Amino acid sequence: MRMTLFAEVNVLMKKYLSSVMALLVTFILLSSWPPVSAKTVSGSCLGGENKTAADNDINMAFADYWNHYAQYSIVETKKILPAADAVLTNSLPVKTEESLLLTKGGSATWQLTVEKSGLYRVGLYYRAADDFAATLKVGVQINGEVPFAESSAVSLNRVYEDAETIIKDNAGNDMVPLQQAAKVFNTQYFDAVDNYVADSFYFYFPAGTNQVTLIGVQSSVEIRSLLIGEEAVPDYASYLSSLKTNIPTENQLVFHEAEQTLYKSDSALVPENDNSNPAISPSDPQKILLNVIGGDNWSERGQWICWSISVPKDGMYQISFKYKQSTLRGLDVSRRLTIDGEILFSQMKQLIFPYSKGWNYVTLGNKETPVYLTKGNHQLRLEIGSSPINVALSNIESALSDMNTLYRQIIMITGTSPDLYNDYFLHRQIPNLTSTLSSIAEILQRAAEEIESQTGTKGSEASAVYEIVSQLKSLSEKPNTIPARLDRYKSNISTLADLLLRFRESPLQLDGIVLTSGSQALPETSTGFFEFLWFRFQTFLYSFSTDYSQIGSQNDGSGQTLKVWACTSAVDSGADIGRDQMRILKRMIDNKFTQKTGVPVKLSLISSADVLQQAVVGNQQPDVAMFLPKGTPVNLAYREAIVNLLELSYFSEWKQRVRANSLIPYTCEGGVYAMPDTQIFSMLFYRTDIFEQLDLEPPQTWDEVYEVTAQLQQNNLEAGISSDENTFYMLLQQAGLPIYNQNNSKVLFDNSNAVSVFRQWTELYTLYGIPVSFDFFNRFRTGEMSMGIMSMSLYNKLSAAAPEIDGLWSIVPIPGTMRDGVIHREQITSSTGSVIMRKSVLQKEAAAFLDWWSCADTQKEYGDTVESMLGLSGRYYSANQQVQSQVVWPEAFQDAISDSYADFTDLPQTLATYYLSRNINNAFRKVVYNNGNSRETLYNYTREINDELTRKRSDFRLVEKE
Repeated sequence: MRMTLFAEVNVLMKKYLSSVMALLVTFILLSSWPPVSAKTVSGSCLGGENKTAADNDINMAFADYWNHYAQYSIVETKKILPAADAVLTNSLPVKTEESLLLTKGGSATWQLTVEKSGLYRVGLYYRAADDFAATLKVGVQINGEVPFAESSAVSLNRVYEDAETIIKDNAGNDMVPLQQAAKVFNTQYFDAVDNYVADSFYFYFPAGTNQVTLIGVQSSVEIRSLLIGEEAVPDYASYLSSLKTNIPTENQLVFHEAEQTLYKSDSALVPENDNSNPAISPSDPQKILLNVIGGDNWSERGQWICWSISVPKDGMYQISFKYKQSTLRGLDVSRRLTIDGEILFSQMKQLIFPYSKGWNYVTLGNKETPVYLTKGNHQLRLEIGSSPINVALSNIESALSDMNTLYRQIIMITGTSPDLYNDYFLHRQIPNLTSTLSSIAEILQRAAEEIESQTGTKGSEASAVYEIVSQLKSLSEKPNTIPARLDRYKSNISTLADLLLRFRESPLQLDGIVLTSGSQALPETSTGFFEFLWFRFQTFLYSFSTDYSQIGSQNDGSGQTLKVWACTSAVDSGADIGRDQMRILKRMIDNKFTQKTGVPVKLSLISSADVLQQAVVGNQQPDVAMFLPKGTPVNLAYREAIVNLLELSYFSEWKQRVRANSLIPYTCEGGVYAMPDTQIFSMLFYRTDIFEQLDLEPPQTWDEVYEVTAQLQQNNLEAGISSDENTFYMLLQQAGLPIYNQNNSKVLFDNSNAVSVFRQWTELYTLYGIPVSFDFFNRFRTGEMSMGIMSMSLYNKLSAAAPEIDGLWSIVPIPGTMRDGVIHREQITSSTGSVIMRKSVLQKEAAAFLDWWSCADTQKEYGDTVESMLGLSGRYYSANQQVQSQVVWPEAFQDAISDSYADFTDLPQTLATYYLSRNINNAFRKVVYNNGNSRETLYNYTREINDELTRKRSDFRLVEKE
């Protein structure tokens, strides 16, 4: 009986086995299809509920907060809560009778009673309590909660002023005045550069008693009062009726040069030169005259400039601005005008400056709203408010986010180079693919229409958006064509990101502010054709006789002048080093070094270190050379062209200013020949959104790098690691292996340990599939390359030019090698140095200059000034360790960067360093491209390197000394 039963079961299993197996395979495929679950994101296209603070504990963006409380009206009433009323919730703030000093980590709370539930603006009457260039930031809590994500760290403007009037150098050129912190109080309501949904941040307060808490986030703020709400601004008719007098004024004309400012919100707002037109006041075809202000430096929301203008008589005055706005073709920009800190009537809330290729005038209220001004000085202030195309910007930002997310979902299935003959069935694997594409197209369509409504013309700036709309509609109709058109889709993402970056800026250049009364006409904005032609012809002729490499001096030229050359090509900071930075340096030299020592300095720019080497051969060298790449000083030292700094009494103090390892590339034969200027390091950059989606953690060791890289590649994503020789040197250092012998006369790569490290380096590209060459910045933006070990200069670039991924990336220390239970993260840094030339007859003065330049105060002032002028793209990475520790980074990055300082090291420079780099790269190419044997290849090239080292040392008679 049992045998019969077993036999029947056996027959049934055989009969249905194939069917069961088929069902099992189908189940497995379906459960893993798509390969990576398409994670929904908040937004109008990709689904998911829009969470609010009222619904859960997750902080939302302000746009969602604004929409959630849209049923409540904006309350136009103003309450001033003095600092004395604040309750200190910990011991960090310091309070006096008038002010409250809020430092990082401190907090203070005010009780607020409002009669009506609604939306209120919140601001401060404050001033910076320190002179640091770091942005002031405070966190805002309402009734113990952070209302929206952006309110956790709201930026406040510092106030700056010209440290001096504009002075001329000995060539008659105007010199850009240095900027200094102004110790004045400022009123500012909370807002953000990327707020596209309202004219500022608004906070919901229910009727009754509320609590407002401020938390110090970055730098110190002295607060006089907390401001809640604003009074309603009257229209012009109401303003006129409120005047006690309306005295018609005789014909008056007051022309105030716009470059003569009182205060400004950004130290980058310095006077500039424009010699394109003789109608600009003042103008000169040869000399550099600082005659305008603004332009690209005055383009971000919240920036403002304030002028003090003298009014000759009481009366009614028209206020006009002589301007040029030729950057945003066909689009207007706007400014908010205040007079003596007040918006007198509604037309001042948004003063429109239309697109203009040339110089033109804009008059407040179109000449129909004169303002009553009393005799004396009045403060006029123009501030960048919300953009006239805010709706379009909001739509573009939303579409860009959705397009980026969709692109990552696609390449996780197809890879970045899809097989054109494979049908990936994307519309099945990605939920709502076609509807998402259609929704994005609709959003961008509205954005393009909004732009056109502002420009008043078809095409123009909206044309690029329409092209993207067309592609998205086509892809929605034919999703099977997506793989073949993926490159174009990716290109359109970059185009849209660039458009967003450009559209959100509101550049405006001013030549003058004009007050007129009565029937007084405005001055002309242009000259006659022949006068303009003659001016331009003179400018052309003078260009042949002007030395553009020299940065002017205010010194009269008497006595011996210290000649300083600055190499502009070697500094890795994310921004090109040029005349702007050197003008800052020259002003500091004149105002600090020359005034203190009496030594005049002539500062000149050189394009590369080769110029200096040629000058040495021709006996035309300077006294001091700055910002030299680290291979140059040792080359000059072996040729006895520069001074051994150990011979100077200063050096015992100098070496304390920098990290000991930073002197390695400038040390040879027992001497030190350069003082480090800059030192830049690497970090591991990764996309936090992608790592969260794939449940990954940033790698700490190289073993973890391999694991994370494999998981990224499984999802058609990549990691990026530079394939240059510095990666090899870094791995050697982490393995505890020396690169040279004790006297740097021989490289030590001819051993099994070095071969193992060399193989580890090459296998990153041959075995683990990391690309040899790539554009990390753009591929990181799209998410294709989700992780990479890159120079910190990338931080500058991402912060300035990749707004679409703000908050979606982070950094950690580079991965290390586990040795003796400890992770070793040594890395080769990039640096530049300053030297004193041996043939200088002013070596004493040169040493004093180098002492001044390398000190912490000078380095910090220079770095702060450059960054405040150029923004984060110009961040300066000083080699001075005291300055390094004072740089303010985002709080999420601070610990990671501080931990990395201890891992800095460098490579000794020799007479044959050029040959070392060349041959290591040749060895790499032979193994990676031609499948060469690692051991044999490294041994052969090691022999060539050592032969060249021996030959060079013999030429310089160094072998005889050993």
